[in-house]
Amino acid sequence: KTSAAYGVLGLPLAFVALPVYVHLPNVYAQQYAVPLAALGAVLLFSRSIDALVDPWLGRWGDRLYRHSWRAVWWAAVLLAIVCALALRALSGSLSGMLPGIGWAANWPALALVFLLRTGLQMLSLLLLGAVLVSWLQPGSSFYAMLARLVAPLLEPVRRVVPPLGGIDLSPVIVLILLQMGVMLLG
Repeated sequence: KTSAAYGVLGLPLAFVALPVYVHLPNVYAQQYAVPLAALGAVLLFSRSIDALVDPWLGRWGDRLYRHSWRAVWWAAVLLAIVCALALRALSGSLSGMLPGIGWAANWPALALVFLLRTGLQMLSLLLLGAVLVSWLQPGSSFYAMLARLVAPLLEPVRRVVPPLGGIDLSPVIVLILLQMGVMLLG
């Protein structure tokens, strides 16, 4: 169960990495004439680094969880900003924009929009996961963890909209608000 819980939390990261592994080699091969063998070697090297860094990150994450949930959220926000800026810089350079004055002025704003959209989508997935697990395994420790993660999103809505006939509508309202935010960000 513990391994599955860690694996499920890594699933969103796989969705972020998939476009990089699928589209990036094709773009570099076609636009920059980089040999696919070289790209494969770079990707293999990066995965090898992951194998060395992941245990360290796991221990660091466990220490953060022991410290407080607030420390976990702050670390997640800061690391998400770093990832969004790096991904935006990478995708911006691939779309024909060269690092210049105009690009340097625009990419922080674009990276922030990307970060906000990704964050809202991740929160939607987290909330959907919590709802599904609450139906399938309401007494599990995995559900308890998900419930603690989504509680800051649901509590303000629960104060305004009480359960109707024993049905908690707050997850539906929060999901609608999250999706509206994603649509507004384009």
